[in-house]
Amino acid sequence: MPKTKLHIESEDDFLLWGILSSIGAHRIAWEINHEFGFKLTRQDDVVIVRRPANENLYFNFYTYEDEVNFFKIELIKNKGLGDYYLKELKNFDFLLMVKGELDFFDEEVFFDKLKKISTIQSSLRINLNNIKNIAQLILE
Repeated sequence: MPKTKLHIESEDDFLLWGILSSIGAHRIAWEINHEFGFKLTRQDDVVIVRRPANENLYFNFYTYEDEVNFFKIELIKNKGLGDYYLKELKNFDFLLMVKGELDFFDEEVFFDKLKKISTIQSSLRINLNNIKNIAQLILE
């Protein structure tokens, strides 16, 4: 019997960057706000329950919504107490997502400004096709 594969496509288009920085989540959010004129604000931590120990892991989470250009910025700390939000991106301290109407979003200008932030050692655009747990990035 032939196998059938289920392909799930998200209606949400988004871009993802991995950020390497030794500063805390609050400071990196402030730096991004300062450089871009955003107002990233702290939200409730994202909680993941790791099995089999039923251990709760908490990850700092910040958001900003541009209501004029219809996009949303989400910043999540990738490293929690001894574990990672996305293990396959464990080389990055933070994950920065841009969601929404990307027609109004200039990715090149955004990346150039991101590189100007002195407290960011490195940033890299992540190919979403390489992420196994892509559904974990849909935080709504």
